[in-house]
Amino acid sequence: MPVSRAERRALKQVIEVRTNADGSRTVKGIAAPFGNQSVNLGGFVEIISSTAFDRTLKENPDVLLLRQHDASTVMARSLSGTLKLRVDKNQGLMFEANLSGKSTIANDTIDALSRGDLDSMSFAFNLGPGPDADEWKYENDTLIRVLHDVDLGEISIVSFPAYPDSSVALRSIPKNLRSYLKRSADDENPCDPDSSNYDPDDPNCTDDDDDRDEDDDCECECPECLADNCEQCSAESCTDTRCERCAVQARDGLRMKVLYALRRG
Repeated sequence: MPVSRAERRALKQVIEVRTNADGSRTVKGIAAPFGNQSVNLGGFVEIISSTAFDRTLKENPDVLLLRQHDASTVMARSLSGTLKLRVDKNQGLMFEANLSGKSTIANDTIDALSRGDLDSMSFAFNLGPGPDADEWKYENDTLIRVLHDVDLGEISIVSFPAYPDSSVALRSIPKNLRSYLKRSADDENPCDPDSSNYDPDDPNCTDDDDDRDEDDDCECECPECLADNCEQCSAESCTDTRCERCAVQARDGLRMKVLYALRRG
């Protein structure tokens, strides 16, 4: 699984450490909990169902145990038998890894765990095959994504529970639910009269309506663009020419106008 294109989720967990007679160390805990609602991932929350890892574990994938998702820090792997994974339907995806006592990165990780510098688990995944791999719904004023089937690539011991790469998930939101994502993004929108941060004098606010057709949707994956709210694009590196209201496009357009005026002058 290409980790660079995978989604990653992290959670604060108790990681147990045990020293074995041969000098190796065993770490174990929950790599991904079932049924718990995540923090806000940029307009939506996520829940891992108890079936999410059933298929992928039956296929005996080569899953790595890494530190901070760094592929150069392999401490254990399922292929060699040093990493064992199992599903506990009441808790989540459980892991147990045997770390070599001669590995510098493993020893450093154990020390960081003991000090509390590392205290969280994270996992990288791609959605499994089929249209039912995930489910989107809107309940209790919350946009929710439920993971039913994923391809597991690696698990990592990390320093804090972060939730990066949610843009991959945002792109898969059904069209009929994207308006709820927009509503979530608008909660902090100074141009939205219903927002607590509403500021009618904000220079970025306009009265124009965004009437773009679906075919004109930009490729930008920031939460605002995915919610068809490109005038509030937050991606500093966005260069999609169809995203006419993105900050970069507006800036580049202004620069071109200035250059054209200078050339005429």
